[in-house]
Amino acid sequence: MGQSGLTPPPPARVPDVLSRLARPFQARQASTPPGWLTP
Repeated sequence: MGQSGLTPPPPARVPDVLSRLARPFQARQASTPPGWLTP
């Protein structure tokens, strides 16, 4: 298999990054009306 060069990120970093990106995103959705998502 030639997948030795592809190394998946540590499982501890994935949820951490996702939570950091999801926190501000959810806060913006809660403060702003759903109309900003649709044209």
